[in-house]
Amino acid sequence: MNYYNKKYKEIVSGKDLETIIKDRHKEGKDYPVTIYKGGDIASEFMTEQRRWEIVSFVDRKLRSVDEVWIFETDDYYNSWWTQGEIISLMYIKAGNGVKALPKIIVYKFDDENNRMIIEEKNTDEEKSVFIPDMPLELHIEMARYFANADAGRQGNENMKNMRLLRSLGTIFQRIAFWQTKRIQKKYMQSDIMSDIMKDMTFSDYKKSIYSHVYEESFTENRIVTCPNPNCQTDRQQKKMTIKAIKDFANPQVIRDFIQSNSEMNGRRHKDEIEARGFFSISPTVMTNIIKNREWKCPKCGSGKKIKIDDSHYRWWPIRLGQITGPNNVIIEELENWVFEE
Repeated sequence: MNYYNKKYKEIVSGKDLETIIKDRHKEGKDYPVTIYKGGDIASEFMTEQRRWEIVSFVDRKLRSVDEVWIFETDDYYNSWWTQGEIISLMYIKAGNGVKALPKIIVYKFDDENNRMIIEEKNTDEEKSVFIPDMPLELHIEMARYFANADAGRQGNENMKNMRLLRSLGTIFQRIAFWQTKRIQKKYMQSDIMSDIMKDMTFSDYKKSIYSHVYEESFTENRIVTCPNPNCQTDRQQKKMTIKAIKDFANPQVIRDFIQSNSEMNGRRHKDEIEARGFFSISPTVMTNIIKNREWKCPKCGSGKKIKIDDSHYRWWPIRLGQITGPNNVIIEELENWVFEE
């Protein structure tokens, strides 16, 4: 994990994090290290589903590595993306137990001695203390987000059906529930989501029907954070710490993370919705922003030019011999838009 901060980069005497990690292993320069720097896999104006797709990608990477490094700067835990890394480790612990966690190494600044130090979390007990437990209710909700955002699992063709179920009566919802259970038992391979579905009750199913992941805004609205450092949004005013993340007597931190991009509990600014420092932009509003090549923050009024930056893609599987994607496509191309430097 790498959330670099200029102040700390100067303190480590020009050595980058990759070199520091390699030097600690006998393989030296041949030791494989993966670091995603700012903008490598994420950008602004992505859909909420796309943001969660990247978090699910990080979750997959965390399950495949021997050790995870946390470059613990004073602003590390205030980033939505780095919170996603910690919460993904909590998700792994909740679903597979503490033994499934990789070794955790915290690289941080020692204020008293004005130097960087390394703390290793090797034992199950050390990892369990550092990575908090995730309540079952939120573990199930995280499974819904991953199931509907992960590139290898997302079922975009079922989104409309789930929204349709909301308008039907209890009898039809129960029929759909038992059909889902039948399919799970007969066809689904054993993984976290199928294991959760195995024990799912009808009450759980109804919660799933009304989950935010099936809202049209989850797949269509674009999410943006104001780049103005003086913009006083909720998230920029609220500084996060590891202590706050670890304090799960009230698991509000996870709820804030899950809901941070959505319109849940958000405040409307004309046609844009502010939810904890993020702005959710509808397709209609986004069309006008693209036309003007500029986004103006509804909160502080500052404007920033935007430009197109390549594309990303959404997969629509074939069901019963029918193409399910818009305009009869299997691979839907979505434009990436970013702020100009």
